[in-house]
Amino acid sequence: MGRRIASLTPAPAPGGGPADGGLGYRGLLVRTSPEEADAAITVAGGLVSVRRPDGPPRRLRDPGRVLERWLVAEGGPHLPPDVLTAVRRDLG
Repeated sequence: MGRRIASLTPAPAPGGGPADGGLGYRGLLVRTSPEEADAAITVAGGLVSVRRPDGPPRRLRDPGRVLERWLVAEGGPHLPPDVLTAVRRDLG
C-alpha cells in the first residue's frame, strides 16, 4: 500500500478532511503497522488524508478513486454485506 500512496500527488488543503460530515458511507479508515509509523489513512471521494504521529497531515489526490476501489476489492470479503453494498453503491 505504501507504494500506491507514494504515487499520489498532493491535493489542495482546504479545511476538513476527505470524510467530513453527513451520514452513511464517508470513506475508509486504514491503520498501518507500527513499522510504518502508525499512520492513520482516510480514503474517500478522491482524496487521501495521511496522518502520522511524527509529522503534519498530508492530503493527496486519488484520481478516479483508484486507491479507494483497490482497498474495497482487497478488504471487501472482510466487510459485512450491508456495508459492502453501501460502499459499492457510493463508488458507482
